[in-house]
Amino acid sequence: MRVPKTGLTKPAVIFDLDGTLVRFKLRVDDAKKEFIETLRSAGIEVPGINDKMTVSEIFDHISKRENGFLNLAKFMFFTIMERYEVEAAKESEPRDGVERLLKKLAERRIKIGVVTNNSRHAASDSLMRVNLYNLIDVLVTRTDTNTLKPDPTNLILASRLLRVPMNMIVYVGDSHNDILAAKKCGMMAVALTGGVSSLEKLVSVKPHMIIERLDELEDLFLTNE
Repeated sequence: MRVPKTGLTKPAVIFDLDGTLVRFKLRVDDAKKEFIETLRSAGIEVPGINDKMTVSEIFDHISKRENGFLNLAKFMFFTIMERYEVEAAKESEPRDGVERLLKKLAERRIKIGVVTNNSRHAASDSLMRVNLYNLIDVLVTRTDTNTLKPDPTNLILASRLLRVPMNMIVYVGDSHNDILAAKKCGMMAVALTGGVSSLEKLVSVKPHMIIERLDELEDLFLTNE
C-alpha cells in the first residue's frame, strides 16, 4: 500500500531491527527448544509450554507458575538466546534501501532510534556489520530493561533518550508485537510487510499504516524537500 503524500512532520522515527532494517536469520525455534530442555534437565517442569509458542507467550505462561520464577526463567532464556543472536548478527544483511533512507532522514534532522528485542551485543554487531550503527541516535535493547515487545517499556525509554514526546514519533516494525507496543504508548504504528508477521496478522492488530518497502517512508517524511 503506497503512503499518501502528506508531507507529515514528525521529529523522530524509531525502527525495529531484525526483519525491519536488516534480514536476520535467527534460529529462535532452536533457542526455545534448548531453553525448554535446560529447564527439564534442571528438574523444572512447566506444563503447557512448547517451542511453538512465542517467547512472550512462554513468559506469560511461566509467570502464572509461581512468584519469583519468571526472572530466573528470563535470565536463563536470554543467556541462551544471546548465543543465537550473535551467531545471526554475523550474517545479517540490510533490507533494500535502508541506508539511503536513514541518510535522508538524518539530512532532514529527523531523529532516528532503534528498539529491538535482541541483546545489545547482537544488535550492535548487526548494525555495525551493515554500516548503519553511525546513522542512528539511540539504540534500546532488551539488555537495557529486561523486557520484550509488546511491552512498551523500551519504546518509552527510547522516547525519553531521544527527548521527543511519544505522540510525535513514528514507529516502524515488521511484527504484530511491534505494532501492539507502539499503539500502547501512543506512537504512530507503521507495519512493514515481508518480515516476521504475515500480512493477515499485521492487519489484525490495526496499524495506522502498512507499507511493503522502506522507501515508501520517504513519502511520509520527505515530500517537502
